[in-house]
Amino acid sequence: KAYKRIYEFCNNDLSSFYLDILKDRLYTHGKNSKSRRGAQTVIYDILNSLVKMMAPILSFTAEEIWQNMPKVKGEQAVESVHLLDWPKQESVYCNKEVIADFKKIFDLRAPVLKRLEEERSKGKIGSSLEAKLVLCLNKDLFGTFDKYIGDLPFLFIVSQVELKRGEGQEAKIEILAAQGQKCARCWNFTTDVGEDKKHPSICLRCVEAIEKNY
Repeated sequence: KAYKRIYEFCNNDLSSFYLDILKDRLYTHGKNSKSRRGAQTVIYDILNSLVKMMAPILSFTAEEIWQNMPKVKGEQAVESVHLLDWPKQESVYCNKEVIADFKKIFDLRAPVLKRLEEERSKGKIGSSLEAKLVLCLNKDLFGTFDKYIGDLPFLFIVSQVELKRGEGQEAKIEILAAQGQKCARCWNFTTDVGEDKKHPSICLRCVEAIEKNY
């Protein structure tokens, strides 16, 4: 049971969802930006917990990881992963409201990705970043999704997301061509590419990242 839960977490929650949506901020945000540093912190906390949970099952692999990974304060002197305490749940990651909200978003991600693939197979889009996602949602879902409107393009890996109010329980998904031009740095389509004369081929978000480094 432990092996199955760890495998499903790594395969479904991490690889297919969390690490997929983190690529943009890790690759394009400023080196010292809070968003990028926050992502790195969470990734480290995941690794630090996983290596301890893997140790009884993948003993040699876990030990090799432990010997080569950075250590948090208080664990630097521990010689082996097998001498560490079992990881404890951090309260900072237990916001029930956020967990409930992201379950709703996660539940809609698979249907959205399916629609994107359908449009790609028809030749209407290439990369999913060439798409604008329009979601028609009921009052409950609209309120939830609207709270994260700035994050939705990265969660669904599209360039733009528009929300509309609708009726009924089932969300309506529409895929349109993204507006604007493709940024040469982040590959997102935006309407502000070229506004900075010093960097005419990239969007203003990328201009800020490379000039201010945050």
